[in-house]
Amino acid sequence: KKTIVAYTSSLDEHLGVKLAYEAQQDDLPLGVHQPFKDQIDWLGRLVDHCKNRDDLQLVVRVHPREGKNQRDSVISDHLGQLHQKFANVGGNCRFVWPEESISSYDLAEAADLVLTSWSTIGLELARLGIPVLAAFNRWYVSYPVDDFLEWASSDREYFRKMDRLLGKD
Repeated sequence: KKTIVAYTSSLDEHLGVKLAYEAQQDDLPLGVHQPFKDQIDWLGRLVDHCKNRDDLQLVVRVHPREGKNQRDSVISDHLGQLHQKFANVGGNCRFVWPEESISSYDLAEAADLVLTSWSTIGLELARLGIPVLAAFNRWYVSYPVDDFLEWASSDREYFRKMDRLLGKD
């Protein structure tokens, strides 16, 4: 089986990009079509795409900052929504929750393909030679896509690129 490792982002990263644009007195490039509504939509589509396939396994690493940590003593609302939707996905899909002490980099070593929402871990892993496909573009990320990592403007093209990067086209 090919192993896909997907990395979520914490929603505070989203806020950070917005604040960076404001600090530069620049407008957010809104209106760019994204292939998915949000991370929950993206992950739901990934699980549906992978859960019953005998040639793929999906591991989702939920961003560690979504859980209780040194800075925050409570879990994020977003993590609560992720637990509600994906606590028992089963099949060949596995979620790694923030409280689990599994390294994101150890997971990457097993990955045939890395999927990211808007996290910079995609840049780090692309530099290590792992193919990376981002789910979101433009004002979500502070780096260009299609240089180090791939992106698609529609969900259909996203899954096509995913199969191509896995050598399944």
